[in-house]
Amino acid sequence: MARFRTTSLDSSMGQEKDNRYLSTDIYAIFIMRESGCPLFYRTFKPHSMKTDPSILCGLFSALNMFVSQVTSGESIERLDAGRWQFTFQSLPRALIVLCSAKHCNPVLLNYMTKQITKLLLTDFKDRLQDTRPITVCDNSGFWKRIEQILLDFQVSKREESLLPKVVG
Repeated sequence: MARFRTTSLDSSMGQEKDNRYLSTDIYAIFIMRESGCPLFYRTFKPHSMKTDPSILCGLFSALNMFVSQVTSGESIERLDAGRWQFTFQSLPRALIVLCSAKHCNPVLLNYMTKQITKLLLTDFKDRLQDTRPITVCDNSGFWKRIEQILLDFQVSKREESLLPKVVG
């Protein structure tokens, strides 16, 4: 059975971009509709997930719905598993999940999810109602904008590492 690969980058774009994003400690980005249907995803090698992304989108959506039901409307914010950290951002019609290293700064991850949220709710709001996934080949500019958010995150992370450590 073929894997769902509509939004992954093709190999002609080069491995150097994957390596550059690995320095952000972001392993994957998933954006799905509230039903769990993938809207956009991108995994970065060598941390590429070996599970079909559409199955992961369904799992993330189900976890979010479960937490919402159990907590009377609250949504899941973060899930730690092994060396992975999953940061969730619920939207009116979608869910964003960032998969990162456990040691990633939650403030920077929160900032990144807010930037992706802003992008979706302003420039791509009509795509949330569409049934087609956003692909890197659809000329919408979505991937380029996500790429810029990742680069901004990388710069913020580098600046954070230059700050003196405060010991409490």
